[in-house]
Amino acid sequence: MVHKRLLSLLTVVVFVGWGSALAQVRESPTSVTFEKALHFLSPEDTDEQIVPGTYEVEAAGVDSLWLFPSEVSAPHLIQAIPTTHEEPLEEPVVVMFSEGEDSHRLVLLLPDGKGLEVSGSSSGIRSKRAVTRPTINPKERTSQIRSQLKVITQNLNQPRVAMTKKLFMEMEQLELVKLWRYSPRYSQLTDTLEKLQGLFDQRDSKWYIPIWDVDMDSYFYFEWKRNFTSTGTTRDGSMSRKDQAELLAPYSHVRLRINGKWVSPIPGLHRKAGGGLFMAPLLVINPSHSNAIPLPWNVKLFVTTQSGKTLVSPTTKIVVKYVNSWFERTLAPIFRHDRCISCHSVGDHQAIVKYHNDRGFDLKAAWISAYPIEPQTPQGCAICHHPFSRDWRSPKFIQGLNWTKLTTPKEICEKITGPFTDKNGNVGPPLDLHHHFHNDDRIIWAVSNGGVPRERPKKPVLFPEDKESFLGTIDTWLASGKPCPKTAAMDFQ
Repeated sequence: MVHKRLLSLLTVVVFVGWGSALAQVRESPTSVTFEKALHFLSPEDTDEQIVPGTYEVEAAGVDSLWLFPSEVSAPHLIQAIPTTHEEPLEEPVVVMFSEGEDSHRLVLLLPDGKGLEVSGSSSGIRSKRAVTRPTINPKERTSQIRSQLKVITQNLNQPRVAMTKKLFMEMEQLELVKLWRYSPRYSQLTDTLEKLQGLFDQRDSKWYIPIWDVDMDSYFYFEWKRNFTSTGTTRDGSMSRKDQAELLAPYSHVRLRINGKWVSPIPGLHRKAGGGLFMAPLLVINPSHSNAIPLPWNVKLFVTTQSGKTLVSPTTKIVVKYVNSWFERTLAPIFRHDRCISCHSVGDHQAIVKYHNDRGFDLKAAWISAYPIEPQTPQGCAICHHPFSRDWRSPKFIQGLNWTKLTTPKEICEKITGPFTDKNGNVGPPLDLHHHFHNDDRIIWAVSNGGVPRERPKKPVLFPEDKESFLGTIDTWLASGKPCPKTAAMDFQ
């Protein structure tokens, strides 16, 4: 077992086998000092050269480490892999191991028995090869730490080398002050984009944002505020020229990291008054997408100024507030429209006769009565309905497609996306909805025509002479996997 004094004694830790690359004393358990330049691998598989100096080590997601220099300069992000250890730590601890003169390992040990390991070299040759697995097993790591602890206890009276903490004490922060997203073009009669505003809850320090269950490629808009630390003011109380120049100068580097992945702002960045940032990254959150970043998100923003300052935001957690259902919002009103119900509620002989009688048309006329008056039987219907469809028919009640009986959008959606019952009552695979909506001229009549036999006035429709708008609304839903309304946000996450 590691002695309870490990965390306080690590301020003077001696690294066994490291040689001259690492100083023998340091201030905190997560700081490390390099006496010569080292090469590591960045998350983009490029060489990241670390100049001599003292650095604070911090986890960056599940696959990277941050090295924050004690000098006022930009931090380094290096590629890491998950590992484990057997030490009962109360705080994170950094240890270093060497593998010969050129290859070295840096390991961040976390209190939960997990850790992150990176590989570096003096020459830069090995940094070109990504680490695929830890090379130091937990038992070997435990032995190394215990041997280091033994050295520490023998050198308690040695003078300590203090690390400059000025950067970390005075590091400016970026604060997320606005978060929103625009919905896809949703309604049948408008091109308006609906704004979905995120809300910050101070009780749990989380941002909550509503989302849609379709079209997950829409922009998320972030607005960050720079909590600027002024260097001083003029005699009249105005901002100094130096500070004005700092706030007006463009940032040299901006990086947004979400759940351990870098996200590039698209279409770009816009500077806000006071040094803030407006960005619109194109983030995919649909879990079925290969490049998805599923919610919830842990977001952190890193900015480097032209003066060399490093601006860092606290880790911000973004979770789902509620899920907007595309079907409930856009398709259910169509299915419930009178033009659709007019067919989907006449599933037997009696219902068909009553429907026509209520509209002043007697199906008992001799020239009609020769044909069977039944659903799923188009003979005879074309006599009057031929301008709209040669295959005029309605679904039988046995098929369960009576929209007057299925009262909620969820019921309708699950019915049309589930197993299909044919006119004989046989249950089979789901219907080919793309073919059904695109090629059934009864549907095109219902949504965009609304013409009525015997030269009577047309009935109101949702897309007058505009079937393409209807098909676009349908295709958005189909392309997203035909999601049905959910009962709670947790159904989506």
